[in-house]
Amino acid sequence: GDEFSEYQIFYDAMEMAYPQNKVLKLSGRFLNDNGVNGELDYVLLDGERLYLFEYKDVTIKDEIKHSSDLALIKETLLDRVCKYEKKRKKGVGQLLVNVNRIFNDHILDGFGVETSKVKEVFLIVITTDTAFNAIGVNALVTEEFNRIKSNLDYSVPVEIVEPVILDFESLYNMIIPLREKLFDLGKLIHRYLKKTNQKGSIGMIPFYGFLKDYNRI
Repeated sequence: GDEFSEYQIFYDAMEMAYPQNKVLKLSGRFLNDNGVNGELDYVLLDGERLYLFEYKDVTIKDEIKHSSDLALIKETLLDRVCKYEKKRKKGVGQLLVNVNRIFNDHILDGFGVETSKVKEVFLIVITTDTAFNAIGVNALVTEEFNRIKSNLDYSVPVEIVEPVILDFESLYNMIIPLREKLFDLGKLIHRYLKKTNQKGSIGMIPFYGFLKDYNRI
């Protein structure tokens, strides 16, 4: 649950991956303790790039994983990691709500985030169930993200990069490369999106597979 999985393992992983003082790190627990409520699990500001993380320690039931009902599978996946309804927002939906709050309501202005200097916002959903590494899941989420974004009644003066589903195992394996600056997370995500959006494979490659096949992580 939150006390161990998110507050200990996830937070510690982020601290180890980004020990540099010039990188601004704001945990959801810190923000909640300082009056900023609203499901922000982790915020990372590295130069002109703002990364928003949503940590989803959730599972998909076996009867759904092995179901032949494709509509049910899609509905369940989106319900866990990309939902945006009036009374229910999950994963990417929660992140989009907070993009609005950060840039239009300025909820992080007092914590070192100068929104006028941010050029890109990255939406990253951390998962713990390997079901979310399946081929096509990120494509499904991206499609839903674009639908949601087109219907939003707000605008922000910054590029919102297509979301990425990142499993915790991959994040763990990225700790040393990130800490040693062997690659930049934003550039890596752009490489992934470029690769997965090539003609004939739109969003089908999971980020997990991209890291394994093209980066040896």
